[in-house]
Amino acid sequence: MNAARKSIGFIGLGKMGYPMAGLLHRAGHELTLFDAVPSQAARFAAAHAGVRVAEGLEAFSNVDAVITMLPDSDAVDEIVLGQPPHEGLIDILPPGATVIDMSSSQPLRSRTLAQTLDRRGLHFLDAPVSGGVKRAREGSLTIMVGGEQAQYRERRDLFQCMGKTIIHVGGPGAGHAVKALNNYVSAAGLIATVEA
Repeated sequence: MNAARKSIGFIGLGKMGYPMAGLLHRAGHELTLFDAVPSQAARFAAAHAGVRVAEGLEAFSNVDAVITMLPDSDAVDEIVLGQPPHEGLIDILPPGATVIDMSSSQPLRSRTLAQTLDRRGLHFLDAPVSGGVKRAREGSLTIMVGGEQAQYRERRDLFQCMGKTIIHVGGPGAGHAVKALNNYVSAAGLIATVEA
């Protein structure tokens, strides 16, 4: 059991999110889960005792932090900011809570989202990952974190549950910028190899 047990929300139980949430559960954190496919959250709950499956975002009203692992910035904004008539996390989370976006989102949109959350007394970290499903299962991901240094230090223990190499790379949006650059370098190397 983790001595610093926290109440964590996790949204997005896809190929990467499922094993990442599993590592947080194994570390002893109290988990509240939500996925657009209810059967996916139910499958996770059946395999991990004590987790709470949310039917809606209202279930996140008492968590310390919410991690999103979603396809893109559009999906993240819909969950965090809401889409009328539905409220988003910004309307539901308690003051001082942190939104941690581990998706592959757009850097400038992440920066804007951080500013919007800050005006409402909420924190934001962008923390995309590198390593694929295998390393997600092993807990050996590389995590590139953007955001305030104080928030990074406060939430580092969560990242350590899921990753081996954890780097604070700058302010809000910097994590997603580094991830995009990492993908670019990887793609450029692949193209060079194919040409050779």
